[in-house]
Amino acid sequence: MPSGLKGTVIWGLRSRSSSSTAISSASSWGDFEVPRKPKGTVTVEKYRGRLRLRLPRHVFGGVQKYMSLGLANTAENRRIAKAKAQQIEADIALENFDHSLKRYRSKYAVANDEPPLIDLWEKFTQFKRNTIESTTIDTTYKTVETHIKALPTQQIAQAKLIRKHLRDKLSPRAAKKAFNYIKACCAWAYDEELISANPFQFLRIQAKSSAPEIDPFTIDERDQIIKAFEENEYYSYYTDFVKFCFWTGCRQSEAIGLRWDDLSPDLSVITISEAYVLKRRKDTKTHKTRRFPVNEQLRQLLGPIKTAQRGKGIIFRSKTGKYIDSHNFLNRAWKGVLGTLPHIRYRKAYNTRHTFITLCLNEGISLTQVAAWCGNSPKTILNSYAGIVTTVGVPEF
Repeated sequence: MPSGLKGTVIWGLRSRSSSSTAISSASSWGDFEVPRKPKGTVTVEKYRGRLRLRLPRHVFGGVQKYMSLGLANTAENRRIAKAKAQQIEADIALENFDHSLKRYRSKYAVANDEPPLIDLWEKFTQFKRNTIESTTIDTTYKTVETHIKALPTQQIAQAKLIRKHLRDKLSPRAAKKAFNYIKACCAWAYDEELISANPFQFLRIQAKSSAPEIDPFTIDERDQIIKAFEENEYYSYYTDFVKFCFWTGCRQSEAIGLRWDDLSPDLSVITISEAYVLKRRKDTKTHKTRRFPVNEQLRQLLGPIKTAQRGKGIIFRSKTGKYIDSHNFLNRAWKGVLGTLPHIRYRKAYNTRHTFITLCLNEGISLTQVAAWCGNSPKTILNSYAGIVTTVGVPEF
């Protein structure tokens, strides 16, 4: 290598790891070799017309990290960027490096010409379609999209304003959930080099974790609800479905999706492998198949239904013979029938599952067995139901 090039800053070289233009020295140039940068070197790069710093991998455990400066690529700003790089290099050498990078950021750290948040969210959603359930896209992701469209700004540089809006307009739990999805979206966009920085990276929304709403019915309440369905002028056709949910602890989406092919010919075992959600069949919540043993009570329920339906198609049907619409069942039938029982405190229909699990545990059935029947882990059963199971006396040995 010519001696005149030694230590020279090379302008306009392409970084091997990205499409950004390196402003400081590179490892090679044409037929000439350039000395490798010493460990701990911070490189100034041009990215999307603005300057950023490429940080040494070793300070982040081998992971390549960048820090956006939000400065236009001008001679004056390059001098500022170089000074910032030297500050970081000195801190690394003195073992005083701030891994959060807060010490090195300025008010210009995020450019205002980034893509609108809603555009990033649409790209993020499209990317996630290949890795998550379509029902999650149609529910959770659609809800977050609605929140994003209602924001007072689409500029990601206004991250704190976006956080404030979510806090003011949503419940703590909903605000935290939406904010974390937006945060994940921007982290992905940064990795994909769609934005120069993720201004949400160090922001949080605190929300107290709330326990699931587990409020089982008593046996007497359960039986009164079943009787009320049997006698209801408008919703009696849901009676068999309600009995099945109470007597098996099956998730309603799984019960709605059950077909006669899922039952053994002698009605001794039910194989639960699918659910019916948003007008489409999908895996169970845990993506696992389980087998549920049919007792005499269930056999007496299912036998006449099989005979009437000749053992074909779905088991529990709407009034028109189609799949039960869970929205109609919950908001019309369930609320309507329980409204005729004012002495029973209203609880959501999902508590049919909680009722079955609680009754099983009170009967002394093991956590492992209940978990296997209901499609949960023993740990989930223990954490969720331990506090509501009836206390029993200490046995004498």
